Amino acid sequence: MSKSLHHLSLLMCAILLIVSAARAGEPADHLERAKAMRARVSSLLDQINSAADGWPESLPDAGPLIYLRPEHLPDPSDEQNLAPSVAVLHEQFSDHPEGVWVAFADGHLEFARSQETLDICLGQLAVGEPAWEKSKAERVALKALATSQPAAVGTLR
Repeated sequence: MSKSLHHLSLLMCAILLIVSAARAGEPADHLERAKAMRARVSSLLDQINSAADGWPESLPDAGPLIYLRPEHLPDPSDEQNLAPSVAVLHEQFSDHPEGVWVAFADGHLEFARSQETLDICLGQLAVGEPAWEKSKAERVALKALATSQPAAVGTLR
């Protein structure tokens, strides 16, 4: 084995040890909390899908979780559904200073290790909303234009 290849393999081993040590330092309940959060958001989505009222005003049984009722969600039948960008439940850093789980309106979870990361998770819809509204307006305008004037033969639209 060449000297440079040997150094590379030592570096790879060191990286693996560091990653393993970091993973070993995670609390034992980390995955259990994720399972509980996933079950809670799945139950919430089942409740919403079976009720005509949509998202509830509050979740009395949320316990230590913070519920964020979506002000509005785009129509799920729309091709640009933004549910994956809408945070609806999250843990509190006061209970879990090592990081919190965040559940989104489509049921997926993300882990935020800092308040800054949580703020990014909570602000995803605000970032995407102007683009979604613009593209929606463009789609509506193009659809109206296409249906109001028949295309001439040989013309591309």
